[in-house]
Amino acid sequence: MLVSLPVHFYQEAITNGVESPYLNLKKLPKVFYQDSEYKLSDAPWLYEDENQRWKVFHFVNFKVPFPIRHPLYLVVPEIKMMGKETKAGYKLLNNSDNKKVLFEFFDLDENELRLDFETQKLFQLPIFKNYILNKSVPSIWRDIFKMSFTNDPFLKEFGFMEKAMFWKMPYQEMVYRLFILHMRMKVFPEDIIKYGFYDSNSLGIVEVVDKKTELDKMSDQRDEIIFIRNGNRYFRVKVAYVIDDKIALTARDRILEKIALEPTTLNSSNRIFNEYQTLPYKRKIDQEGMVYLYNAWSHEQSRKEFMEKMIQFLERGKQDNSHLYGLYQYSFSKYGTNFSRRKGNIKETQEEKLKRKIGQELEDKIYKEKQRNEVQTDGKFEDNDAQINFYLRQAKDAEEDTSEKEDVLEMK
Repeated sequence: MLVSLPVHFYQEAITNGVESPYLNLKKLPKVFYQDSEYKLSDAPWLYEDENQRWKVFHFVNFKVPFPIRHPLYLVVPEIKMMGKETKAGYKLLNNSDNKKVLFEFFDLDENELRLDFETQKLFQLPIFKNYILNKSVPSIWRDIFKMSFTNDPFLKEFGFMEKAMFWKMPYQEMVYRLFILHMRMKVFPEDIIKYGFYDSNSLGIVEVVDKKTELDKMSDQRDEIIFIRNGNRYFRVKVAYVIDDKIALTARDRILEKIALEPTTLNSSNRIFNEYQTLPYKRKIDQEGMVYLYNAWSHEQSRKEFMEKMIQFLERGKQDNSHLYGLYQYSFSKYGTNFSRRKGNIKETQEEKLKRKIGQELEDKIYKEKQRNEVQTDGKFEDNDAQINFYLRQAKDAEEDTSEKEDVLEMK
């Protein structure tokens, strides 16, 4: 009877894999049977007030830490169009002359956490299925990333009398362990190197092969996929960082400590944008302001005017413009223009160029018509208010407006 599943069947399934009417489980790579526990790197803090140099933002579907006013990091948006879907993340560059990429964070996807009983008859048998279902989902999730087969108690040699007393053998637990292996095949990526579980934040973590290693090049980078569960769904984000660089490790540790799920909402965008508006003008147009605007945009990615205003406002800053390049590239790919107002920097399709020229001509006509109405043909003004408005407009056109209006970014 199947209830007296021989121990050697389990041992064969683990050691060599099995193919039978009740269970098809191939021999998996060695890494699937190992275990590991992910910990923080214990890299020393870069500054005594390090906590104040980071701020947790609501970015897409996550609570994610970003460095703000941090002298060692340059935050660069990273946006990719994947079919009809837009995915976003950010890079941290070394804020020095070489601008080396130290750390990357990128949103990957959302998946259903489906306990697969259907494809294997063994797991459908009530005695085993009920045993598995009696486990909590958090417990099963944890075991997928943490259960070890290195010192498997069921792989030892059992004596004749132990085998004869089959009713005392924990067959249900054996089948559960086979079920965990089966789920690892469903959840883990193919290019897995190592996996583990970060208990403090209930994160599954899988190290995967990085791009340089794939090309047989020397690599100083480590790529990891972080799995975050929410009910019967799980989200994946990718982080990449330079090994043995404490600045990069600090960023990676921040993610493990602080990342959490929070579904995106339009109200999230408004809340972040309103907070951005309270910043002093100089901080609005530097890296800190960009971080606020980028997080606000992440919740309203379809708003063309949001990207346009963000780019044009950030162009007023005098800091390093590395953070603008990704926004330029995305905007041109998405809308046919990079929205730049810098002379010689604008990039646009012929269609967008025509639209812009028509818009400028229309603005000029409206402006000239207003002037004509304000000033009489003999050079006299209709009244004192018309004269004052005329000279104020001339002064505004003569040089860049530095009034308090420049401190406001309007979003309509």
